[in-house]
Amino acid sequence: MLHMHLQNLLIENFFIFSFLNREILPLPRGVLDMFKEDSVPEDEPSKHDGRVRTFSHFPGNWAMHVFIPFKASVHFESLVVSVVECLSVAISHEVHTIPCDELHMSVSRTVPIRHYWIDPIVQQLKNGFSTVHSFVSALQCPEVYTNDEETRSFVALKIMSEYKKFKDIVDVVDGIFQEFSLPTFYKNPSFHVSIAWCLGDICSENTDEIQTKLQDVFDAEVCEKEVARSLVLEVKEVHCKIGNKHFVFPLDAT
Repeated sequence: MLHMHLQNLLIENFFIFSFLNREILPLPRGVLDMFKEDSVPEDEPSKHDGRVRTFSHFPGNWAMHVFIPFKASVHFESLVVSVVECLSVAISHEVHTIPCDELHMSVSRTVPIRHYWIDPIVQQLKNGFSTVHSFVSALQCPEVYTNDEETRSFVALKIMSEYKKFKDIVDVVDGIFQEFSLPTFYKNPSFHVSIAWCLGDICSENTDEIQTKLQDVFDAEVCEKEVARSLVLEVKEVHCKIGNKHFVFPLDAT
């Protein structure tokens, strides 16, 4: 009896020893990474012409921006070339032209949102814009702006008509943003389409002189009918970018 007990004990110890000393297969990389926090990408301005983030990256956040697209014609592009050349001569900073397929009028700030907010925000934007009527406005004069961080300056063409209708669009966005405790748009917005940018705050320089030169070039160009027509902004829809997602909200055309 004692012999059998010792034999069973030896067999049990052997299996325990074998289990503890056997080679353990490594866990798959996907499993190891399941609970690892997302790495925070480094902000490398050198890769983006010196531009810096408006807000710090945080794992799980998506950058959101609401805007009205502007479709540029060939005549508008020639106007931009003239204005940018004028600005390049007037300031010491390198001026970068904004690609035509990226031209737009902002109706919100760029804000960080959580992924699970996307669906409810998009649905509310869709509902809100469905009652806003489409309309037509026009870009009418050049203006120089600087961002909140004073890291970049912009030359833009601003609107001088239908201000109230643009403000109605902003009010829809602001109402939704407030529900999610997101920063609303500027209190007294100056609606505009930026056409070029440069690093630094050129508004602290001789702005009046720069403004006069830009206005002279603008006035000379819009004497041509085709250039003047290219400034028309048809507001038929509002767009929203959230990370790599793009949403389009048609306005009421009745």
